[in-house]
Amino acid sequence: MNKAILERLIEAAPLIDAVDSDVAEINKAYALVIVGGTAAIMKFREDGKFDLLKPGSFSQWFSNKVVFKTNSDGESVATPLAKYWLHHEQRRQYEGIVFKPKKEMPGYYNLWKGFTVEPKPGDWSLFKEHLQQNVFGEYFDWGSAGSRRWYNSRKRNPERRSCCVVLSAKRKSRS
Repeated sequence: MNKAILERLIEAAPLIDAVDSDVAEINKAYALVIVGGTAAIMKFREDGKFDLLKPGSFSQWFSNKVVFKTNSDGESVATPLAKYWLHHEQRRQYEGIVFKPKKEMPGYYNLWKGFTVEPKPGDWSLFKEHLQQNVFGEYFDWGSAGSRRWYNSRKRNPERRSCCVVLSAKRKSRS
């Protein structure tokens, strides 16, 4: 191994071990985030979604838990767990919440988690027929280059703003 790399690993070792276990445990399920100019706490659920809590609600939830840390005088001091986490430099935090498909936004929580299924080649004639007969009708020509270009661009660039399909029905006249 390269000597310079080894020296950097040795220097970084104390930082790797310095992660506070109480903070790491809360970081698994919570993060501080700025939403609309206001601080909120993201509480991550098992289903992959999250709830936003007011910092006061977060503090109240953890008000029955304290951490004991040794201060500079060697005394053990009790601090409410929520306060300890909120003031800790290693807490999990985001500058905001974004939806940016296929883009990395360091410091932001990206709602885009990828497609739920992997695309694969196959026969989509049945779905295409359904769209033609029940959705678009005679007004959409699948054979035109523009139609194919629009459909394929939606698959490749879901984040790109473009036109969308609007479905409507004829109004029934009121008697």
